[in-house]
Amino acid sequence: MSKTILVTGANSFIGGWIVKYLIEKGYNVRGTVRSQAKELQVLDGISKDKQNQISFVHIPDITTDSFEEAIKDVHGIIHVASPYHFKKLFYPNKFEYELKLVATKRQKLLIDSTAPPALSYKH
Repeated sequence: MSKTILVTGANSFIGGWIVKYLIEKGYNVRGTVRSQAKELQVLDGISKDKQNQISFVHIPDITTDSFEEAIKDVHGIIHVASPYHFKKLFYPNKFEYELKLVATKRQKLLIDSTAPPALSYKH
């Protein structure tokens, strides 16, 4: 049985290349995407005979939605998703600060989803 690797942000430029590489190496891939339209973008880049090696979990907002379904029974995680939306600037004059704030929050939620309760990251 082939191992399953979770790729967050599977429809991103980097995520798409990672997905293709993993599939070529024989892995099954579970990709996170925000919507079915993004899922179709990923599938467009994969040959029809290999599309059975990928599945998707829709996570519309990675800053608040859970990764529990996405991480179930995976053997590894490659996290390349970016939680940042240019349309949602809370601190317009502090772009870099906000980018780091949102990314750090998402990292913590992903770590907490994968770690046993006694080992969860506390900030």
